[in-house]
Order: sequence, then C-alpha cells, then structure tokens
Amino acid sequence: MNLSSTNALVTYHNAIQVIHDGEQKFEALFHDIEVATKEINIQYYIIQNDSLGQALIEALTRRAKEGVKVRLLYDAVGSRGLRRSHFKQLLVHGGEVKSFFPSRLGINFRVNNRNHRKLCIIDGDIGYIGGFNVGNEYLGTNRQFVYWRDVHLRMRGEAVRELLERFLLDWNRAVPTKHRAEKEDFLWPTILLETAHSPVQIVTSGPNSSTEHLKNMLVKMIT
Repeated sequence: MNLSSTNALVTYHNAIQVIHDGEQKFEALFHDIEVATKEINIQYYIIQNDSLGQALIEALTRRAKEGVKVRLLYDAVGSRGLRRSHFKQLLVHGGEVKSFFPSRLGINFRVNNRNHRKLCIIDGDIGYIGGFNVGNEYLGTNRQFVYWRDVHLRMRGEAVRELLERFLLDWNRAVPTKHRAEKEDFLWPTILLETAHSPVQIVTSGPNSSTEHLKNMLVKMIT
C-alpha cells in the first residue's frame, strides 16, 4: 500500500540505532556533525533560540568554515524565535539557510500547513530521523517539561538515500523555482552495508500530499 500510494521503497541493508534520550541523541548528532567532511543537510520543525539551538548553529558554522557544504531548513512557525541574524556567520562561510512557508508582513497564512520533519543527512552516509526537535526542553532541563522521552533513529545504509530524497523535496519547496537544487548538487549514499539487515521504509505525509499516508498506514495495520 505504501509503495503504491507514495512510492515508499522498502530497503533491507540498514544498521539502526534506536535513541530514546535527548542527551544521547544530541551527543551522537553533534559528534557526527563535527567529523563531517563533505556535506550536512539538516531540517527541524523547532530550533529554539536557546543554548542547544545556538550550539547547533555554531557547530554547523564551524563545519562550513572548513569547507563542508551545509544546508539548514527550519519551519517558520515552529522556529519562530529564530531571526536571520542568528545565522549570520553560517551564511558568511557559505552555509545555506531556508525557512519553510515564512510569514509575510508579520502574518503566517499557512499556520496549519507546517513541516514537522526532523531530518539530518551527513556525508551521504549517516541519517537521523525521529521525534526530538532542537531545544533545551528535549534535554530535560526545562522544568515545565521535566524529562522528555522520545524516539529517534540514527541509521546507515540504503534508507539514508530515502531520507535525502525527502530533504531535497522539502528544500526545493522552500526556495524560488529558479534557485531549486538538482539531484546532482547533493552527495548521495554509495556505501552498501551488506552485513546489516534491518528493513526500513520511509513513509511521509505533509504539505505536498493530499493523502494522509501515515494515518492510512496505521489504520491498515490495525485492521
């Protein structure tokens, strides 16, 4: 059903790390960012303007300074605390930053049509996907939220290509038509982990689909 409705391929050669803790997730993510050598594509619904959000932008800026291609996409409503000035150094060093469905004249006319995805693809080799946004509350340091338990995946293998396909589609929805990226502009996975055997299927719903693919999948599984 997922294959026919949204072209969601099932990939089989994947190595998966399941993460439930925010500190563990961001320790792994920041490490992978720091050792990136070629390309970082990252998108979040929420990037807070707090110590964790600022640390992420600083980490991306350091890699951009070293010549790593950095693309950052954030949702204009979920990350409404961000301003263009927060990315000044990242932009100076060649990073690209886009917001999804930004506000016009101080009003966002697509408040219910948001991009909630949390993706990161590093060097075409490592992929992250899951529920943790970027903010101190996801580290359990916000008294209002106390401890935040969620699910995030760190993966290597064939499914990373599917994550990058999704990022490319979302990136091009956030840029003018004449500036849209081509597949050739990205670093695609070339490593096949034949010894890894975790099956993965990336299924997406969102602003670019009229069908509720995820809900239909869950209903199908229940029935």
